[in-house]
Amino acid sequence: MQAKDSVLSNNLKKLRKQHGYSMVELANTLGLSSHGVYANWEYGRNEPNINTIISIANLYKITIDQLLGYSGDNRDVIVGDIHEEVIELINDLTIDDVKLIKDLIERFSGYSFSNKRNAQN
Repeated sequence: MQAKDSVLSNNLKKLRKQHGYSMVELANTLGLSSHGVYANWEYGRNEPNINTIISIANLYKITIDQLLGYSGDNRDVIVGDIHEEVIELINDLTIDDVKLIKDLIERFSGYSFSNKRNAQN
């Protein structure tokens, strides 16, 4: 069976790493028969059942929608590489710099630089 990347499999991997779990620890925490069961979810070979999805979301204190990559406006809520890189950069900043970045994000919320650039061409 060919493995496939999905929002769920990517989120499972990123969340596990962010929270410092090994696959074995997470499998034990979720009461799985082996870490291979969990590994197959991360590799996109299988998916957990709804009860396990609820348990995973509760463990990470996120919503099921976030775990599955869905928001009401049909945009993926992916804990993606770019988000992770930005978070790492922010973690290296001072609190004053973080406040400045927050202010900039709020000012430009909804503004698309690519659309502006395209409109000028």
